[in-house]
Amino acid sequence: MRHSRILIGLALVAVTQSIALAQTYPGSELQPQVAPALAWMPLPESGKRIERDSGLRSGLETGAITYLKEELSVPDWRWIRVYFTDCALGERSFIRITSTLDGDEQILDARNMPYWRGASAFFNGDTVVVEFVVDPADHDVFVHLAGVAGGFDPPAPVMSRTLCGADDRVVSFDSRVSRIAKDTGDPNEPLAWCTAWQVSNGALLTAGHCVDDNVDGNVDTDFLTGVIQFNVPLSDCDGAPNHPPAADQYPIDAVTAFSWFGTGMSVGRDWAVMSALPNGGASPHIARGWFRMTNELPQVGANVRVTGFGTDSTPMGCSGDPMFPANEQNQTNQTAYGPFVSEITEANAITLEYEADTTGGNSGSPIIWDGQNITFGIHTNGGCAEDSGSNAGTSFELDALENAIGNFPGANSRYVDGAFPMAVTRDGTIFRPWSTFSSGVSGVPAGGVLTVVAGYYSTPLPLTITKAMTVRAPVGLVTIGD
Repeated sequence: MRHSRILIGLALVAVTQSIALAQTYPGSELQPQVAPALAWMPLPESGKRIERDSGLRSGLETGAITYLKEELSVPDWRWIRVYFTDCALGERSFIRITSTLDGDEQILDARNMPYWRGASAFFNGDTVVVEFVVDPADHDVFVHLAGVAGGFDPPAPVMSRTLCGADDRVVSFDSRVSRIAKDTGDPNEPLAWCTAWQVSNGALLTAGHCVDDNVDGNVDTDFLTGVIQFNVPLSDCDGAPNHPPAADQYPIDAVTAFSWFGTGMSVGRDWAVMSALPNGGASPHIARGWFRMTNELPQVGANVRVTGFGTDSTPMGCSGDPMFPANEQNQTNQTAYGPFVSEITEANAITLEYEADTTGGNSGSPIIWDGQNITFGIHTNGGCAEDSGSNAGTSFELDALENAIGNFPGANSRYVDGAFPMAVTRDGTIFRPWSTFSSGVSGVPAGGVLTVVAGYYSTPLPLTITKAMTVRAPVGLVTIGD
């Protein structure tokens, strides 16, 4: 039959009758209409407890009604986040949170509140208004407000400058790269920052030291309660970062694997593989884009690029204090070019070296093979000085990292990408994906997971599948047909 197609969104959701199935596909990978049951975030110890209870409410036939409206304010805070202890929102009722500084707004309803685990996005300013709006169709709904967290971020201090000569970074609008914002609970340094980026199997990558700051082998609580942020605005003129709109923030889901052994012991083996939850229904990969990956290497001297959210004090900002020189580009999206220097292989580490500018906050950034527009490692360490040295990261050739990426979202994962740009022998791994859907169906182990990158795949139909498998399309629409 000509023009028969299967359309795959976040998972296999439709099968035409022209395909004979021995077994149906077992379930969907992500359904944004149904949020997972996740533990809610407690109000941080450094937060301000403001308990409010809407009481048990029901809608009125005359229209939606606001049963709770509270202005939450902590003077001089530069940012604020709202926490709830419990709620029941029915089918159409919702919580609306609005910043009085810039008017940014977030709607939390029964569909997306579980993704946010009882906490809001980060808002700019020291005051937000929280409203509980009850729909006429809903009965016995309620909201219990816990309080707010936030802080007065001082001007950004001097940080290690790992620039390879002059600061050659330029503004980047690459939406595949995001800033990780973590509420540390420390009133003197309430926020910590790293860089993360999205890849073709639905995962995000960052540095291991961003995940386990205290080197105890466990993912830090403040990391899991953090968010990833896109469309990051300019910082204040003294370098204090600002938050993007709530629509550009996504809750962190989980860290599936990471490696970090402490400062000075982790170069070439510092990495983390993680996932994020949807915001408003769509995953960040579909809304923002993603990188392909390779474990091949550019030639020495080839141009590479590092994009991320590093500190910036060139030129000095408006603080007037040389101890706090950061400017409005501080921890915003910037990219830098430089030559690839080397790959150093040791017993349990494989280190990439390059002369692209980075600073603190760039940790976790993608190392991009510029001529191929494909990534080949994760930036983790500075090392450049004004006239010597190189910056460094972890290579995808490291077996532990390669396996962690290849096993996302689980064991027996295989990959199809018809537009993969490298001339390599295809074997179904994430770094050498098959080019056709039929190759993937044939090659994936029984009971395994077949991840298909967004695109059109010309496949003779009908197609008979004789083994159980899960088919995922985590980064965009897949069309399969003849």
